[in-house]
Amino acid sequence: MRSPDIEAVAELILEGRIADVIYESPAGPITPLDMLYGHGASIARGDQAMRHATAFTEDLMGQSLLSAGFPEVRTTRTKTHEVWAAAFMPMADVPVILHNLARSGVDLRC
Repeated sequence: MRSPDIEAVAELILEGRIADVIYESPAGPITPLDMLYGHGASIARGDQAMRHATAFTEDLMGQSLLSAGFPEVRTTRTKTHEVWAAAFMPMADVPVILHNLARSGVDLRC
């Protein structure tokens, strides 16, 4: 699961960078406004899947998944101002899943 990191976005906004391009994604330039509401250029083209309904801090995402009944959750903040999480069912082979995720570039082994 991944979501905008509202804590990182808030820091950018407080720095006065609300409309600055923070990074380039495959979809195009990304600003804090895009991180808050969804990629504006994609939405303008009709891609409603690019809208954001919510955002999380790392702690809020982890607690939300634990509250939903997942017995084990791993989270991390990314350099692209996102929070990523993996939530595991009781019978999941967590070490193998985490190893495979890390091999693909998503390191949640902390």
